[in-house]
Amino acid sequence: MGISYRNPLRVYLCTLLVISYTHSFFSQADNRITQGQKIRDGETIISSGQKFELGFFSPGNSTLRYVGIWYHNISVQSIIWVANRENPISTTAGVLTITSNGNLVVLDENANSVWSTNASIVSKNSTAVLMDTGNLILSSSDSVGDPSKALWQTFNDTADTYLPDMRVYMNVQEGENRAFTSWKSENDPSSGRYSMGIDPRGSPQIVIWEGQNRRWRSGHWNGLIFTGIPNTRTLFFYGFRLTNEGDGNMYFTYTTLNSSHIVRFRIRWDGIGEQLIWDEGKKDWGLLQSQPSNTCDVYNICGTFAECISTDSRLCTCIEGFEPKYTDQWNKGNWSGGCVRRTPLQCEKNSSSDGFLVVEGVKLPDYADTVVAENTNECEDECLNNCSCNAYTFVSGIGCMIWSRDLIDIEHFSSGGKTLYIRLARSELGGKRKISNLAIIVIAVSGTILLGISIWLLWRFRAKLKAFSSSWRKGEDNLQLNASKSREFSTDFSGPDDFFIEGKPSDGPELPLFNFNLVAVATNNFANENRLGQGGFGPVYKFKLKDEGFMRMQDDVFWSRDIGAQTQTRLL
Repeated sequence: MGISYRNPLRVYLCTLLVISYTHSFFSQADNRITQGQKIRDGETIISSGQKFELGFFSPGNSTLRYVGIWYHNISVQSIIWVANRENPISTTAGVLTITSNGNLVVLDENANSVWSTNASIVSKNSTAVLMDTGNLILSSSDSVGDPSKALWQTFNDTADTYLPDMRVYMNVQEGENRAFTSWKSENDPSSGRYSMGIDPRGSPQIVIWEGQNRRWRSGHWNGLIFTGIPNTRTLFFYGFRLTNEGDGNMYFTYTTLNSSHIVRFRIRWDGIGEQLIWDEGKKDWGLLQSQPSNTCDVYNICGTFAECISTDSRLCTCIEGFEPKYTDQWNKGNWSGGCVRRTPLQCEKNSSSDGFLVVEGVKLPDYADTVVAENTNECEDECLNNCSCNAYTFVSGIGCMIWSRDLIDIEHFSSGGKTLYIRLARSELGGKRKISNLAIIVIAVSGTILLGISIWLLWRFRAKLKAFSSSWRKGEDNLQLNASKSREFSTDFSGPDDFFIEGKPSDGPELPLFNFNLVAVATNNFANENRLGQGGFGPVYKFKLKDEGFMRMQDDVFWSRDIGAQTQTRLL
C-alpha cells in the first residue's frame, strides 16, 4: 500500500502492461486450437488478420452441419473448405477438437468421429492455427504455423476452392493431380462429378474432368500464361507461377498483384471453373472468367483432326487434307466421329514424301510430348524422322512439341493462339489443294465471261480491225527511214534501230504518234536551225519527213522536246 502511494505511476504502468499482455494472449488464442480444447457448434476461431473464420455451418437451405472455413468479413456465405463433407452432422451438438494422438477430429452428438486429419506423424502436443491465407495448419507446438513443418494442412487437403499462395503439386512421372473436387450440388458439399487439377504432360495445363473424362483444359503453360485461354493476358490471370523442385516435382502458386484484392478460383457443382473477385461496392463476387466459356471450349467437341470455330455457323471443320469419318453423321451435326486422312502418309516408304500444313491461331492439341530441339527447323526434322509424328510446333518458353497421337481438342481463335504444323502427304499440299472450291468456281466463271466479251468485241468491230490492219501494213512499208542514220544518235538516245511511226498513218487519230528516235533524226538532233521558238512546254522544232508520199499527207510537223515523244503539234 505504501508502494502505491509513493509511486502510483508505476502501479498504473504495471496494470496497463498486464492488461495488454492478457489481451494479446487471448487475441492470439482466438486463431488456434490447442490439444484438448473443444470448438463447439456456435463457436468459431478467426485468423489473426480477421480474414478467415472456422466453425460449424449449414450450406444454403440445408439443416445439416459441417465444419468449414469461410471469409470472415464477407457478408455472402463463401465456403472455401469443408472437413466432414461426406459425413454431415444432423444436430448442433458437434465438436471440433484435437485428440490425445494429436489429430484434429470432428465428433457428432454421440462423440463418434465423422472426420479426422489422420496424420501419419502425430505429436502429443499439437496445435492447429488458422492463417490469414485461409490455410488451417496442424503442427507440433515448437513449429506452430509453419507450413513446411506441418503435420497436416488444408492446403494439401483441398475441397473445391483454390486460393492465392496455395501450392498445387504435380509430378511428371505420377501424371495428373486432381486437386479440387466440386460440390455435389449448390447446397450439398459432398464430392460431386467434377474435379480440377493439373496435367504435367508435355507442358503443364489446368484440366477440368467430368468423372474420368476431360471437360476442359487451359492449354499449355509457356512460363508466363496458359496458351489455350485467349484472355489469359488479363490483369488478374497473370499471377500464376510454376516452381520446379527437381526430380519431376513442380508446383503452381497464384499471387494477386494487389494484396487488397480478394480473389479465388473454384470448380462449381455444375462443372464450371470460375475466377472470382470480391466487389466491396456491390457487396458481391464479380466474375473475372469462367471455363468453358463457349461451345468450342468444351473438350474435343469436334473429334479428331478437326477444329472448332465459334464464329463459324458450321462450328466444326475438318482440317485441310482430312475428311469426315462418317459423312452422314457429320452433316447432321454429330461430330464425335471426327475426321480421317484423305491420303495416307508415305513416311514408311520415304519420309521426304510428306510435308506440313501450317495452321495458325489455334489452341494446340492435347497430349503433346516435348523433345530436344533448338529451333523450328530442328523440331521439324524431329517430326519427319518419327513416322508416328502427326504434328509439331516450337513455342517460346516450352520448346519443341510433337504429337504422336491423333490430334484432338483443336480450337481456332479469332485472335491470338499458336501455329501448328500438321503432317500431310505431299500430294495434299499441291497448289490445287490450296485453292478453295469457291475460288475455282469464281475463276472459271470470270474466265468464261471475259472470253465471251472478247469474242463479241472482235465480231462487233471486225470491219474496223480489217481496215486498221491494212493501213498499218501500208504505213510500215512507206515510213521506214534510213536505219544507218539512226545509229548516229544511238549514243545519246536509247531505243530500237527502226524508226516506224507509232500509230495508224492514215486512219488513225488527228495527231499521229512518232518514235522519239525518228524525231531526233528528222530535226538533225534538235539542231538550232530547226528551232522555231519557245513554247509553253519548251523549245519547238520543225521537221519534214523525207518520204514525199507521207509529206503530202502530214505536211509540216512541229515537236516540243520538253514534253516528250508522245506530245506533238502540227501546222494546219
